[in-house]
Amino acid sequence: MVSPTLVDRLISELWPEVLALEIDGQRDFGYESLYFDTPDLVSYLAAAHRRRRRFKVRHRHYVDAGTAMLEVKVRTGRGRNAKLRLPVDSAGANLFSTAGRVFVDGAVGAGTAERLVPILTTRYRRSTLVDLDGPSRLTIDRAVTCTDRDGPTASVDGIVLETKTAGPPSHFRPLALGTGPPADPALQVLHRAGGSAPQPPGQ
Repeated sequence: MVSPTLVDRLISELWPEVLALEIDGQRDFGYESLYFDTPDLVSYLAAAHRRRRRFKVRHRHYVDAGTAMLEVKVRTGRGRNAKLRLPVDSAGANLFSTAGRVFVDGAVGAGTAERLVPILTTRYRRSTLVDLDGPSRLTIDRAVTCTDRDGPTASVDGIVLETKTAGPPSHFRPLALGTGPPADPALQVLHRAGGSAPQPPGQ
């Protein structure tokens, strides 16, 4: 997590090697994600301990677009993440309909869907920068809140940055590394995290 001032400075240093994602003149978009896990947090603990077989299930509502997806992330045999998506009702009414259960069980394993319960809801506004030289992105999440299954809500004090890449190092990687030891403490955190701001597993 970093301060708004640092984000502005980072963006100015990246320009014009990157472009901002823009849809119908808009550059930041509302996200609401409801995460599912077993009552004993099998999904969370598998991610926390970096187990070879792990998964994540969430209902993601793209607020501005009025659409939603049931999303499953699984770890492949090659050690990569694969994301599977199923269009669903934006209100989550058919989240675990027959089609939803079949979808989750098919991605993770038979009997998984019936064990899952709502655990955590996150809300934020996201902007995305795209590297012009490769398939890399930097997401910038503002006004982040987290609400657990019992109701209490916590606000994140800062802006969450995360780099996402499927190829060689991008313009975002040097941003975290710098030409020498990163001078800013926030950049040092990004460096140690491999270019991604740390966050709790499963979020």
